[in-house]
Amino acid sequence: MTWSHAHAETLLGVVLGLLLSIPVGLYLSIYTGLIIARLARFEELRYELIRILQSIEWPPGTQAFVLTGGFRPYDITLIGADLLSLGHSTASEVVLRIDNQVTTELNRRCDFLTSDQKQQEFTKWMHNVRTMTPTKRVILDPRPQLYRRAKYDDKNRNEN
Repeated sequence: MTWSHAHAETLLGVVLGLLLSIPVGLYLSIYTGLIIARLARFEELRYELIRILQSIEWPPGTQAFVLTGGFRPYDITLIGADLLSLGHSTASEVVLRIDNQVTTELNRRCDFLTSDQKQQEFTKWMHNVRTMTPTKRVILDPRPQLYRRAKYDDKNRNEN
């Protein structure tokens, strides 16, 4: 009996193990990449919102916040919409709530709050943004898509 005959079961096990582990490893590496891409997109949007909020100033002697740095108030709405399209509905609600408050403060024309009240409101916004978490179900979804498909009402579309 030769060496290859004596160790045939062991060699077959190694070859089968390699043949099975290559596709599984490939799938798991792609899946891990998707998870990282989804988390990175969420974090990118969160940091963009933080940059926008940090560009809000209240100059002395004025009655309203001022948005500096070339940002528009609508940028906050776009971030909320992006989070919603990614499937992070809870985070999107937080962002859209902050958007409403920021827009209200930017459009304020009456006497302003005290500086302590302004600081407290700004701190609350920053805390809400910094503590937002992604929806785990969306992040861990094994389907290879980064964005959710928009669902439209076919009944209204056919009438037009």
